[in-house]
Amino acid sequence: MKSYHGTGWTPCFIICTILICLIVTTQASNECAPSQWPVGDYQRRDLTSSGSTPTASSSTNPSSSGSSSAAHPTGTGSNVISPLITTGDITAGEVNCRYTGSTAKLSINYYTCTLLANKYGITVEKNFTLNPSLHLDCGNIKADTEYCVSGFIEPVRAVAGRCGPSFNNATCLGTDFQCCNSKTFTCNYVTLTLDYSEDCSPGVCFEGACAGDTIYTTTGQCGKQHGNRACAGPWGSCCNAAGKCGNGTAFCGYGACQQGDCIIPVSTAISSTKSSTAIKTSSTTTTSSSIPTPTKAP
Repeated sequence: MKSYHGTGWTPCFIICTILICLIVTTQASNECAPSQWPVGDYQRRDLTSSGSTPTASSSTNPSSSGSSSAAHPTGTGSNVISPLITTGDITAGEVNCRYTGSTAKLSINYYTCTLLANKYGITVEKNFTLNPSLHLDCGNIKADTEYCVSGFIEPVRAVAGRCGPSFNNATCLGTDFQCCNSKTFTCNYVTLTLDYSEDCSPGVCFEGACAGDTIYTTTGQCGKQHGNRACAGPWGSCCNAAGKCGNGTAFCGYGACQQGDCIIPVSTAISSTKSSTAIKTSSTTTTSSSIPTPTKAP
């Protein structure tokens, strides 16, 4: 037997090595090969090129695509506004719907009204208010149908600039001047000075873009006797025990003031603190003294 170091094995070994090298380094014609792209040898492909899909926002030249309609498709899918959305004139008392939701993928039964309300974060009562056509037992709700899920009942607008109780509770919201002045029940009492801050100030503004009469009194009546209304502006800063606004010791003094900038004597505050501390100490002592002391068995 000849050794592989002999002349019989050497030519075969060399030939096999060459063939392996050729197989490894050879590439198919359809494989990617490393390359450098010279400057100017490539550019952005136009949207109207083959394989691309033009969109409505495309700014392609109609002559290059052959038709201008291809670059500006007309669709009604996502651009259609629900007929429930209020877009035109509306009468006071009607639903002013701002957003709709669908019953798609919801089980249709007596509980669907609750599911729809929960899905869009509103109460069931609000759901029925925004959709007055729904029966209270939810028996007529439909599948794959849009319902109003955000909105409000359109109020009476003070289109003539007159607002408040004397004018059908018309609101200044949605008009050029947003606050109803409680002195004159108009939306633009200080037009001549071009200063609208008084109309919207606490104690003056009855309703609109302000806290309103439900928070700050506009009549001088306050406190627990009058809906816990606070005193502000021209009425003073304190509400006395009789439920009237004012300033001074008769309204803000200790024992007379029930709400607002009430005056509390320093000595009273200190004694209250000491009394509270004494009560806590006494409670601690009583608790500790009530624990029985263990005794040794005889």
